Amino acid sequence: MCALTASGQPWCWGGEIFLPPTAFHDSLPTLIGGSVSFVNISSGPFHTCGLTSSGDAYCWGQNSFGQLGTGDTLTRAMPTPVIARGSIKWSAISVGFWHTCALTTDGTPYCWGYTLLGALGNPAVDTVNKQLTPLAVAGGLKLASISAGAVYTCAVTSLAAAYCWGNNAIGQLGDGTDTTRDAPVPVSLPSGVAFTTIAVSRANDIFATTCGLTSSGAAYCWGAGGSGQLGNASTQKSLVPVPVSGGLTFAALAIGNVHVCGVTTAGAVDCWGGNTFGQLGTGDTIATSVPTPVAGGFRAP
Repeated sequence: MCALTASGQPWCWGGEIFLPPTAFHDSLPTLIGGSVSFVNISSGPFHTCGLTSSGDAYCWGQNSFGQLGTGDTLTRAMPTPVIARGSIKWSAISVGFWHTCALTTDGTPYCWGYTLLGALGNPAVDTVNKQLTPLAVAGGLKLASISAGAVYTCAVTSLAAAYCWGNNAIGQLGDGTDTTRDAPVPVSLPSGVAFTTIAVSRANDIFATTCGLTSSGAAYCWGAGGSGQLGNASTQKSLVPVPVSGGLTFAALAIGNVHVCGVTTAGAVDCWGGNTFGQLGTGDTIATSVPTPVAGGFRAP
């Protein structure tokens, strides 16, 4: 996990932190070297990327599949510029498990890194499982936001249309099938529903869940549901978005391996799904398939 200070310095903790000469784990925040300051940062299990105020992208960490976008597969301990053709400037970036996606300032999506199972959204990918520099997503979409997951990606256009691509083994693309897609496909939205944001999972195939929020804060989820993480009082998967139970309105959602948490528009925090390690914060280890308040009346700041 990583965060930025008010001055834009990146600090990371947990997982793998890459500082010379080796990678290590640290439970305390560690300042990442270099002189670059960021306005936005996205971290995954093995690599991190950030954007500067001038729209330049930097990445660091593991790079086995070219997910750093540096044109090679060398692990980087320090923020290293992403190689982009011409004078491309970036407005958003999202780190997945083994791939990275970003939006240019005009909303054009690019992805790079792991090419299998369609995670990059372009059939014309490198044939050796690695895309070492940014590659435009097929279809000519203009996007308002993008979220990279385990081996799939979802996005929302400026007109609130939702698209996903990549691995679809458990229905996490939400297009009504479990067919993997190597180019964007529309999410099968219920009549009258449009998403402003989508949250994705970095869990493996059988646990991957995706959720979306409407402009009014209504939450819908799809994909894996075996631990109740769809929040619809069921433990069945769904190939299309289903409404989260309870009638709550949310300002934000975050997805873990087998659970989901959300901050309501009133500032309360509710969670649902698997709870083996107490990750729901409900004071027990009992799974729940509907939104349940975090114990103690905890409220988001």
